[in-house]
Amino acid sequence: MAGNTTQNINEHLPMTLSSNTEALFMIVLFLAVLMFTKTRIRLHDLLFIGGLGYLMLASSRQITMFTIVGTVILTRLITQMFNEYNYDYNKLIKSIMTPVVTIFLIVLVIFISYKQAMDYYELGYKPIVRLSHKAGAVYKIGKKVLIKRSTFEKYLRENIRREKEEWER
Repeated sequence: MAGNTTQNINEHLPMTLSSNTEALFMIVLFLAVLMFTKTRIRLHDLLFIGGLGYLMLASSRQITMFTIVGTVILTRLITQMFNEYNYDYNKLIKSIMTPVVTIFLIVLVIFISYKQAMDYYELGYKPIVRLSHKAGAVYKIGKKVLIKRSTFEKYLRENIRREKEEWER
């Protein structure tokens, strides 16, 4: 008894590249790296990608295998391309890390957490929360709550001066 379920199930049908832009993009990326750079592909990688590409076109269910293995081989090719062109990784890391470290240091200097404020101003948790909210110095980044130090201190100076003036009267 021969069944025909493989002709009716979508994942067993042949894939058309025009309907699957992700697979088309990966194939074009492979070809671009191989054609327009000095990068060489190993024979077993070429045969492996070619076989998986054929299986992918024969049955759209094989696209996951093509993507998983293809990503590993493509990463190897791109790494080899960087090494061929003597790409300076240190320069890349410095150009990326300099602004990141600068922003991180600015955030450390400008903003403080509740715990840091409690230690610095020698106040409890509730007074810090209440005063920082009154000052309008609270900033939330995800689940982290930070206090803008300059706004908080300005509010404290104004209120302390006002309280001293009221106390002296």
